[in-house]
Amino acid sequence: MTIGHRLRELRSQQGRTLADVAGASGCSRSMLSKVETDHATPSLATLLAIAKALGVEPGALMCGDASGGTVFEPAGQTAEVPTAKGHRFRAVATARGGKRMQPCLCSAERDGVVAAPGSRDGEQFVLMLEGEMLFRVGLAEYRLRPGDTLYFDGRHEHDFSVVSERARWLAVAAPDPPAPHAGTPPAARRARRRSSG
Repeated sequence: MTIGHRLRELRSQQGRTLADVAGASGCSRSMLSKVETDHATPSLATLLAIAKALGVEPGALMCGDASGGTVFEPAGQTAEVPTAKGHRFRAVATARGGKRMQPCLCSAERDGVVAAPGSRDGEQFVLMLEGEMLFRVGLAEYRLRPGDTLYFDGRHEHDFSVVSERARWLAVAAPDPPAPHAGTPPAARRARRRSSG
């Protein structure tokens, strides 16, 4: 099942329109439509924003029903997903429900990355696995080599560039909790207000 199919399925289950989810996620309606029809692959930041708007974990957009148990994923079982920014990511433990963070294994080649500074809710962590990259957070720049880590507030504008021929890193995003009504269909919110008033 594709990310687009899961997005459409979750949005329909919640009785929400593309415009509603676009407004709640900060993504354009056009971009969401492309994702739903599998004409675009969302970046990790976009995926996190859509998941938050739907009131689900990012993993819920990548797989079906998720359990809260232990998840073992043998190497090579899950493909990397290319992004419009030129890097690839593989979400880890998508079958685990109730996660407070979303780890991803990422990779990129030096000439393939498109500069695209951005920000997102929550805390972010990066562990450099191989290669070298420059990571910018706010006005500071950090040169990451294998074993180096970086932990920062995702609300600060950040971006990266690959210095070596190829780089691999573990990125962990811990989004802020969803708003109390996120993911609740508008009709259900109206019915709840009527019954409590």
